[in-house]
Formats: sequence, structure tokens, C-alpha cells
Amino acid sequence: MDINIREKLFRHKKTVVLIGLIVLIIGSALLSVNIFAETPADCIGTNINTKHCCSCLAITASPGSISGGDSSTLTLFLDNNPNAPFFACSPNGFSSGDGTAVCSIDNGVLPSTTFNDGSYNYSVSPANTTTYTASCSGIGGTKTDSVTITIINNPPSPINLSVSQPDYCLVSWAVAIFSWKFTDLDGDSQSAYQIQVDNNSNFSSSEVDTGKVPSVIPNNSYGSYATLPGKLSWNTTYYWRVKVWDSKDLSSSWISGPSFTTPVHAYPSIDFSWNPQNPATNEIVQFIDGSTVFGGATKQSWLWTFQDGSPANSSIQNATTTFTSPDSKNVSLRVRDSSDFECTGSKSFNIRLPLPEYHEVPPTIWLKKFFAGIINFFDGFLKI
Repeated sequence: MDINIREKLFRHKKTVVLIGLIVLIIGSALLSVNIFAETPADCIGTNINTKHCCSCLAITASPGSISGGDSSTLTLFLDNNPNAPFFACSPNGFSSGDGTAVCSIDNGVLPSTTFNDGSYNYSVSPANTTTYTASCSGIGGTKTDSVTITIINNPPSPINLSVSQPDYCLVSWAVAIFSWKFTDLDGDSQSAYQIQVDNNSNFSSSEVDTGKVPSVIPNNSYGSYATLPGKLSWNTTYYWRVKVWDSKDLSSSWISGPSFTTPVHAYPSIDFSWNPQNPATNEIVQFIDGSTVFGGATKQSWLWTFQDGSPANSSIQNATTTFTSPDSKNVSLRVRDSSDFECTGSKSFNIRLPLPEYHEVPPTIWLKKFFAGIINFFDGFLKI
């Protein structure tokens, strides 16, 4: 009976001991988890008897992603622990009595500097995505930690799109001149552009597609492009769009500009001639219209303007005038066609002085006067 009781008590004690060991192991594990959860970075340390000398370090960035030109704050956390439990190197809270560490942050942020426990802030403005590494040598050895700040490159955008056409009295083919303002939230410059022009709004068969054209302009500046001869037709409505790239080679989306329509045909081409080619003052000069109109149009009106001419103006096709003074004179002709398109052209030429007039005297007249003078001389002498 006593033996059975002793055996039961012995088995009960083993069970209690076993349960106690399990509780101790679980408790130690939980304590270790709690200790390690106290810091955002692992600590390092050196065994000194049954204690550790630990140096705990972390570096963070807020915000971790920024646009180019913006700033972020790096925060350095340092916590020395000269009396950590032997089984775990852990922080024990900021305390100036825990010792010091010599810390640095690369990329020119912080040279080697001695710090007490604490947190320290540094403002940075990286131009590109950058990784910053902090290094601290403290009572528990040397510890490093890193953080990366990511630069967000916002896409550029073309704004204030406009299209214009030239003075068609100076250009004989259909032309369009496109312009846009390059904008970039990051302050990047433009590196390239692409223009498409089509008579279909869906750009299914572009008459003009420049492809990616290198073109550097500063942020918030205007870019432009003019179509080449023969690319556009008269009397046609066109649609256009532009895409731009920033200095990091990030492109915008396609942005459409206002549509435009070319004239029904070319404007008059002005030309004229005159006769005689080297007129003199007060000599009648004939001016002959040699202008050309296009697209089946006819000439409707003329306006001549003569510098120092008499008359000074004329509205007939082939006019005449005289010039009252010599030297260079300017003559202009404006022609309007049946489409109400009109252009003016001008030319300059010299007006000379007239040649001097002279009269031919027959020889017999002066001989008669000569002999008459001799006779009169001797007649007077004889009377004396």
C-alpha cells in the first residue's frame, strides 16, 4: 500500500517538474520575443560574464518616397545597453549614462560624430533614388543600418497647345505651326517631343508623324514645330496631338490640340514689270501686272501705289504714271482674287534725270555773221 502511494507521488512530482520546465521554456521564449520587439533594428553586443554590452541602431526616412527637389527627414536612433541579459542583446531606453557611440551617415549627411543615446534628425533632398547607411561604433561593437529614399518621377505634360498658319503671301504651300508649353512637377526639362497630324481624328493614317525628336528646353518653356512643304493639302481640316519626354526619358500621354483648316487654295503671287526699263523724270512709264492667282480663282481688283508718282495711285490692271523727281522709287501692287485673298508685292528702281537738249546751228549762218562784222568794221574805218 505504501509502495503504491510513493510511486504515485513520484510520478506526480515528475509531472509537476515537467510542467514547470515547459512553463519556463515558454516564458523565456516570450521574454525573448518581447525584448527583441522593442527596437526596429537588431542589436549587437559582447559577452561580459553573464551580461551583454549592446549597441542598438536604426535609421528611418520620412517620407520614404518623394518627388525630385523635395526633402525627406532621416532619423538616427541610438540606444546603448551596458547591462543587457546574457541571453538577449536588447535596448533599455535612452539614457545618457549608458555610454556613447561614434556614428556617421554616408552620402555627405553626417561625418563621424560622438552621440549619447537618443534620436537625431537630418533633412536630405536627393536628386535620385538614394540609399543612406548609418554606422555606429559603441560599447557593444559596430552596427550598421540602411534606408532607401525613392524619388518619384512624375510624368511631364504639354499644356497651352496652339496652332497657327503663316502669312500665305510669303508661303506658297500649306503650313501649320504647332506650339506647346512643357511642364514637369519635378522641375525636369524637356528632352524630346513627337507630333502627329492627321485628317482623321482617330489618327489612323497620319500625314505627319515626326517620331521622337530630341529637343531640350527648360521646364515651363515653349516648344514648337512647323510642317515641311508638301505634307499638308489645301482646303483640308486636320487634327493634331503632341507627346513630350522629360530629362529622365519619361513620356507624357498624347495630348490633342485644336483642329485647324487650311485655306481653299494658295494666295495670289504678285509680280509686275514696267517700260521703259530706265525711265527719266516726267517720262510716262507703263506698268504691267504679271501676278498669278490659284485654285480656279480670277483677279478681281488691283491697287498700284507709286512713290512720287503722278498719279500716286491707280486701280486699273496695267497702270501708267510719271515720276516728278529722280533717284530710287518704290512701286507696290496689291491684287485681290475672287476668293477674297489678297497680297501685296513691291519693287524699287531708279528714275534718272533727262538728257540735256541741244539745237544744231548750220555753218552758213555764222559765216554770214562773220563777214557782216568785217564789212561793218571797214565801212566805219573808211568814213573816218
